[in-house]
Amino acid sequence: MIGIIGGGLTGLALAHFLSRSGVPHMVWEAEDRPGGVIRSGRVDGHLLEWGPQRTRLVGSVGELVRELGLEDQVVTAPPGLPLFVYRRGKLRRVPFSAGDFVRSDLLSWPAKLRVLLEPFTRGP
Repeated sequence: MIGIIGGGLTGLALAHFLSRSGVPHMVWEAEDRPGGVIRSGRVDGHLLEWGPQRTRLVGSVGELVRELGLEDQVVTAPPGLPLFVYRRGKLRRVPFSAGDFVRSDLLSWPAKLRVLLEPFTRGP
């Protein structure tokens, strides 16, 4: 028997693949619903999605979606659609260019500097 801690996307996918292989297993989830951090909700009238926001349906992810027959439930967005983060009571656009990143108020100036210096820092 294999124990799987957490009924989020990874735990449920593992349980599915173990079931398909005939391997006995059990999933333990602390919350009263499966899905881990994936959930939808409204905040100040805005529909918000917590957890993975988007993924590419290629490789094992696409295979799993097809195998579970979920293709008709996949919601797609047009390429280039802006992304937003809800922070400090308002929606803030996610920057995708260097200029937008510098002008964005998502991070403080010290945090922006740390991000910009990251490629030049040595790992442990």
